[in-house]
Amino acid sequence: MQPKKAKTEDAKRTKNQNEHVVQEHIHGRAGLNNHLIQMKIMNSETKEIEDPRRIINGDEMPQFLDYATGAGETYLGVRGQALAVAETQNRETATVVMYADLSGFLYGFHAIIGRKHLTESMADCFETPCGAPNFNNQIYPLDGKSTYALISTTEKGVQTGATLLARLKLLKREIDHRNEIERATGGKEIEFPICIMYDNHSSRYDDAVMEALYGPGKTLGFELFFEKSLTSQFLQMLDQINKACHDAYKKGKKEYKKQHMAKYGVEPDIGVPEFLEIFGGCKELNLAGIWFSWVTRTSILGAWRKVGVLGRTTDGAQI
Repeated sequence: MQPKKAKTEDAKRTKNQNEHVVQEHIHGRAGLNNHLIQMKIMNSETKEIEDPRRIINGDEMPQFLDYATGAGETYLGVRGQALAVAETQNRETATVVMYADLSGFLYGFHAIIGRKHLTESMADCFETPCGAPNFNNQIYPLDGKSTYALISTTEKGVQTGATLLARLKLLKREIDHRNEIERATGGKEIEFPICIMYDNHSSRYDDAVMEALYGPGKTLGFELFFEKSLTSQFLQMLDQINKACHDAYKKGKKEYKKQHMAKYGVEPDIGVPEFLEIFGGCKELNLAGIWFSWVTRTSILGAWRKVGVLGRTTDGAQI
């Protein structure tokens, strides 16, 4: 008898992609609806979400700095066999962290890079051309965008409890800033607590994160809702649109190399500083950052609908 083969992660994901999992995720006893009702975000009778700004999805997106499969030219080798010759590439990976709410608002940029310290070259990365958007810690309600930014360092460029907690503190500042604008314009403030929907990444269960969220001295005003493991591809909103961010980065990287070649006559190596400039903008090459245009509010709302979460705008109109 042959030993039973272990299921691959993809096979497990496919098995989880069924109607029962979706029903339990939304309507089960520990599902999203009951969680939102307990938080007084959803009306218990109508099952309507009164303020979509109180529901946020957060997720991490790994991004190669400069690596693409199948890149380079192809030559004929022995007996006519095709041999692919790859271009010089950097397989180093950084992490881009995203947060967006059910109203379609995209919160600020967070990059996690594999370094012990930030260098001076990284500090100058966000200098942008005149008139181009930049990370200047502003909130633009009509555009549905925040221009706050955070750069974190970890040993391998991945999310940890410490980087997650730093991002949650910044998210609280962004929401407080939105509320300042609402007060100044006579609008409706975003009430706390706010529900953040996450996958089951280990950083969520860090002791310091749990203490900040649920301990005696909790000050953030967030409560977490976790999806079932291996279901992100069809239950998590940001998973529906992160390909657009990958594609925008590839396009931005290509343009970055093109402009660098035109100005200096050599193609640049793409490291961390260049990675940050592609996202945030580069004054030297007259390039706007891709972060400010990679996704639209309409696309975010469409992604929320795709995973079965709907809400109402603050003026009561269905979204």
